[in-house]
Amino acid sequence: MPGTYPFRLLTESNANLFTQFTLAGWRVSGTCTSPWSKHQHVLRVSIRQSALTKFALWLMTTILPPRLARACIPTAWTLPSTVIVKKQKPQGKEEFTTELYTYNRLSALQGTQLPICYGEACCDGTRALVLDYVGGVSLLHRSALVETSEEQIKTMVLKAYGPIMDQGIAYDDWKPDNFHLVDGKIIFLDLEHAYDLNEDDREYAIKIGLGAFLERWKRARRQYERHGEIEC
Repeated sequence: MPGTYPFRLLTESNANLFTQFTLAGWRVSGTCTSPWSKHQHVLRVSIRQSALTKFALWLMTTILPPRLARACIPTAWTLPSTVIVKKQKPQGKEEFTTELYTYNRLSALQGTQLPICYGEACCDGTRALVLDYVGGVSLLHRSALVETSEEQIKTMVLKAYGPIMDQGIAYDDWKPDNFHLVDGKIIFLDLEHAYDLNEDDREYAIKIGLGAFLERWKRARRQYERHGEIEC
């Protein structure tokens, strides 16, 4: 039915599959799951650094001055233990390019309003983004639908959105599961439909975007109250 959400909590697969991706010429290996049923191109990867990589990292951080070490050590060696690898969707070249461009434009907001983007990679022969795993819960989770008021959600979204717009970017994919609630703050995900913002259109973009988000969020809350957990 259009405009509704499935009423089932997704149970993650216990299968941990081996995967590899290449980031800036360096191969990274680990195990992965695809825990979001509607987003099979998005993998959560637990990285396994080789003993040789760990030794090389230790050696370089020991013998080099900190600033030089930071400049010389490949990003692939210093990734956190868990990352998100988001592969380009079939027929999704333009969306992927937009998302990569937007992360670059909003580099100052990575780690606060947005996940950290570690760069463009290649996974399974496909372009991919390597992103920080932010944790938290989506805004379709009970804590966001039932335990948080509409005014609280609105305030948090606007607080996170303001700095993005200050950088000249508007957001245009206002599904509640595109946002995560992390330590009381909203993190924006899925930048595939972001666009450059004309400052004269700022108030209009806020009105349209927030209206679209609240309509979907309130619809999801009503459905949660009737049917229970919503699949993300």
